[in-house]
Amino acid sequence: MNLVLNWIANGRTGQGTLTAQRGEDILCVEKLNLTRSKARAEFLDALCKADPDLDRPAAEGELLKLAGEVAKENGDGKTDSPGALPEIDVSSIIRPERFITPEVSGLAVPTMTVFADKPQGQWKLYRRWSDGRRECLPMPSAIELPNKRKLWIHPRPGEPAATMRPGWSAESRRRWLDGAETPDPAEVF
Repeated sequence: MNLVLNWIANGRTGQGTLTAQRGEDILCVEKLNLTRSKARAEFLDALCKADPDLDRPAAEGELLKLAGEVAKENGDGKTDSPGALPEIDVSSIIRPERFITPEVSGLAVPTMTVFADKPQGQWKLYRRWSDGRRECLPMPSAIELPNKRKLWIHPRPGEPAATMRPGWSAESRRRWLDGAETPDPAEVF
């Protein structure tokens, strides 16, 4: 489907900003409660209006899956008390601003786009795998490692302010994704 849904939560209430994009094209951005079926249906209506060729049932399935993840993160429908839940190893929790593990390293970069004549902030995660692959994607809540272990991103940053500078130019990020060599530190200094 090539549709990417990016969810930026606003607390633990199910409220947040949902962005749908295909490649660099932003199709729809809405602030909504993702756990409400009416809000998801209205988002789908707007999304189908922006992209009439969209496979609505597939998009609806992706939205429902995302809503389930949000509800799970927020503790909706949880029957166990927190004390009864399995403990996770704190080494599987990473901070988004910069992380280095044997499998993958990366950092979060604030980016800005314009949607409906308004600036829209979004966090992008740039990561490099141990095999050398480089990629950029909207900020996920976790990274699935090849051994099925997860790295949980915490704390999850709020939407970047329109005045927040990325600290890494768009051109440099493009070159990095294309595999540009790392500069020699002695030359840089």
